[in-house]
Amino acid sequence: MLHNWLLTIVILIFLPGCGSNTGNKAEGEPCQKDVECAGTLECIDGKCAYPEQQCPQAACTLDMICQSHSCADGDYWCALIVGLPEWTHQTPWCDDQDPCTLDDQCSESGICRGQELVCTIIPADFCVNDSDLREYTGVGTCQAGVCDYAYQDRQCQYGCANSECAACLPACTNIACGPDPICGGSCGSCSQEKYCSVNGQCQVLSFLWQGIFAGDFIMGSPEDEPGRDVFSGSPAGSLDETPHHVTLSKDFIIAETEVTQADFVAIMGYNPSYFINCGLTCPVEQVSFSEAAAFCNQLSAGSAKPQCFECSGSGATVSCSLSLAYQTPYDCPGYRLPTEAEWEYAARAGTQTGVFNGEIVNIECDPIDANLDEMGWYSANALAAYQGSLTLDCNDLEVSVGTQPVGQKRQNTWGLSDVNGNVWEWVLECSYNYTPADQANPLGPLECEDKTRIYRGGGLGNQAAYCRNAERASYACNDVRCKDIGFRPVRTLAP
Repeated sequence: MLHNWLLTIVILIFLPGCGSNTGNKAEGEPCQKDVECAGTLECIDGKCAYPEQQCPQAACTLDMICQSHSCADGDYWCALIVGLPEWTHQTPWCDDQDPCTLDDQCSESGICRGQELVCTIIPADFCVNDSDLREYTGVGTCQAGVCDYAYQDRQCQYGCANSECAACLPACTNIACGPDPICGGSCGSCSQEKYCSVNGQCQVLSFLWQGIFAGDFIMGSPEDEPGRDVFSGSPAGSLDETPHHVTLSKDFIIAETEVTQADFVAIMGYNPSYFINCGLTCPVEQVSFSEAAAFCNQLSAGSAKPQCFECSGSGATVSCSLSLAYQTPYDCPGYRLPTEAEWEYAARAGTQTGVFNGEIVNIECDPIDANLDEMGWYSANALAAYQGSLTLDCNDLEVSVGTQPVGQKRQNTWGLSDVNGNVWEWVLECSYNYTPADQANPLGPLECEDKTRIYRGGGLGNQAAYCRNAERASYACNDVRCKDIGFRPVRTLAP
């Protein structure tokens, strides 16, 4: 039982229990029986009066209460209403012996009841210790006269202070771009000419982007093209060059050169290359398809563009596949590897010959073919004197070859260099056969059961026939790293 005390209005004295007569005669009125008198009055000497029993003096808050009246045989709360000439017992108070009720009253039937205490004032949250915050979750319940509120203790990741979990403190010191390694927000972005590395630094790439307009061309090669049947470019011998008409409906940009060792180190933070002694201006190689995809993803992330690959792991152990967020790779607006059609379309730059500047006449490693020598590096001209070069047998003559700095050979009319030779370049598709039917935005299979994927363009250790624009190869260099495979990224442009 709990009471609201209004000390300036009412003074209360407690006497337990409920009970009263049913009469209505007030104190002093004539009577014959007790039942004629109201409340606890009794018929004494022919008048309604209180019994001789009185409250003990010690039970009174003020002497005036006991001096003014006797108490009703321990049955009621006797109250002196300030300003009234005498006691009133019209609203008797009692105690229902329940500590979780307030304002107990006797009902007309003589039952003492109180109103349930509703616990609505929810306590404020507070720090239990340096790391845990106690949070109260709603309205409480009365337990033994005290409001008890449900709560949960939440562990604060960054500590608890001032009755709340502390906010994450950004860890962007010495980080210019990319995600905050602690809080997960952004530490900033790079200007349009720079790209964010995995280490959070804005880097300038060594190459420019060349814009390629949508258009159509004949993909593959005619049966009489020199060198066409020299190389069966996959373990199963299934990579044909059947000519077919292809339409590409989306503009795109493509790197003017192969990605260099400097570019890869700047963005990814390590160098997987075998020909490391060639120098940072040479193409990165001995790089897996997934590493090339992860590089493209980093370019996208560092320039606030969607990522076209889903990758797990990092560094040399990264594993990537095309994102399922887009119906085709052509639809992804981020950086990615080219499709076979995009690569060949850009390499040909409007021509239909073996290489951009004509046909390859001398299809082996010796003698040097004049057209290919002008366009790219291969076994006849990629001679290397630095440590770590490869020794090849060319017509019973041993030669040392290696990668060469990018951009030294002639560009095609669309601004691309090194598409023929130096290193092969990864594309998206797996090994498959062409069909002669016309195609728009063609796309081969993207998941390889045999863990192989196609690469294009020929490399430093190949004879001339392998460096034709139509040449296709697909050996398992994802599992056994090849020393002559690199890549160049592309990105679809918005309409």
